[in-house]
Amino acid sequence: MELSELVKDGAKKFSSDAALARFLGVDPVTLNKAKKGERPLPLAACGKLAELLEMERFEVAAASDLLTEKNEQRRAYLIPFARHVAGIMGIAVMSNFALPSPAEAEPLSHFLNNYNGIMYIM
Repeated sequence: MELSELVKDGAKKFSSDAALARFLGVDPVTLNKAKKGERPLPLAACGKLAELLEMERFEVAAASDLLTEKNEQRRAYLIPFARHVAGIMGIAVMSNFALPSPAEAEPLSHFLNNYNGIMYIM
């Protein structure tokens, strides 16, 4: 996921971009440029944004670094971390629709009875 998308997701949790900028400890201009995908965020701000979005810090930092990294080997190293963010967020969104509600879920005893009390963990 790109940094601009992460910043937009973070902004949804505040009443204004200025409030998010204060939370992250950056100037509103810096935040605006990150939101447009024009400038990375400082490392400390990436960490705070990751905590706000309940993500791994390195994933947000990797998305931020991808904005300015020119070295193809380094970009190739960072891309999987940024894509990992998109995959996790996609799974979180899909799970809200694909997984049964607790009322519809099978009780654990159903599984234990069918497997003679043996559970396999993979």
